[in-house]
Amino acid sequence: MVVAVRASRGRLVRVVIGSIALVAMAGCTGSTNGDDEHSTAQWCVRASALLEVVDGLKHRSALPTPADLNEDIAVARRLVGEIESVVPESLSGDVSSLEDAIEVYSEAVEQAGFDLLAAQTQFSTEEQVALYALERNGVDDAITRIDDSLAACP
Repeated sequence: MVVAVRASRGRLVRVVIGSIALVAMAGCTGSTNGDDEHSTAQWCVRASALLEVVDGLKHRSALPTPADLNEDIAVARRLVGEIESVVPESLSGDVSSLEDAIEVYSEAVEQAGFDLLAAQTQFSTEEQVALYALERNGVDDAITRIDDSLAACP
């Protein structure tokens, strides 16, 4: 199952949480025969949700409120932590690259009180570079590989 929703902030968070809950409930059967399928399903749902949140962080049609930005970063951090145990080995470097970029971006906007406008207008050029951590070529490549892997999801 791949979750791709373009909706309001509250709806996105509900979809992400609901999808994770479905995967968790599906795995509570006690069966060990489907462990690989369960891990794959967890990877698919969580990676898809993570990419949706990261896409929201990268491409905003309007400046988010500090509370919304803080929430999005918290969700991204939580999802990275959750997928670390189910990431396919071939994508572990890509997830690490994305995690590093999320941390660099997070630290920058946290320094500005989660106020993107203040960060963009008051940061020095060097500090502003951190605001584009999610858009670096290596990170974009990692996002593309993660996204491509989701094509094989059930």
